[in-house]
Amino acid sequence: MLRYSALSCYIAAVAKGIRIKPSKHPRYPWEASWATYVNGIRTPRRKYFRNKSEAVDFRARHTAALHSAGPEIGELRPEERRALSIWRERGHSFAGKIVLPDLDEIVRRELDRIAKTFGSGTIKDAVDETIARRERENRAKSTINSLWRLLRRFEADIGGDRLVVSVTTQEINGWLSSLVDESGRPLQPRTKLNHRKGAATLFAEAVRLGWCERNPVDLADRPLVPQAEVIPILAPPE
Repeated sequence: MLRYSALSCYIAAVAKGIRIKPSKHPRYPWEASWATYVNGIRTPRRKYFRNKSEAVDFRARHTAALHSAGPEIGELRPEERRALSIWRERGHSFAGKIVLPDLDEIVRRELDRIAKTFGSGTIKDAVDETIARRERENRAKSTINSLWRLLRRFEADIGGDRLVVSVTTQEINGWLSSLVDESGRPLQPRTKLNHRKGAATLFAEAVRLGWCERNPVDLADRPLVPQAEVIPILAPPE
């Protein structure tokens, strides 16, 4: 554990850093200055040295210390305190109902999700990759063209620049419900089901590429297609 002086240096470095300059002290011509922040209160600090090299060495040693241990022992910032308050208040409401993960586990999961977001491709990228895979697999031209039309409709409606990982199941449901033909009439359930299959194919490719963890279409509503009337088979005399 760092001594208090090192902790002070850590807090100061986060703000403005440790500054060294000539001093007016009669015996120590050089000084290092910084400030500590405890509960939002700023307190100036100073340390004097016999020469400049000692002051520079002091700054270097404590700067290295804050890089290795500072984040673990530093004073909580206001937003970190707010996060902790939210955790305590909201977590208390779940008491006796469910077992919540530890706070550090929740933070790790969210950071992992953010990291995956930076690695995610766009809807347009996913469309291109999906079509390219079908071409490499030598699928029938008519099959590829049909899928391409479905995916381009999805890209236009959802937004080609959207990150794949940002699309939710709720958005898929809303998109399926809003599908209309050129005259503005709702698409037939069977046609909506085809669009749903196209979107599912796109996100399956995105999962394969590591752009999202799951396929949001899997839990989306399936358009209900009425069963066709069954025409009875008549006997020859009939």
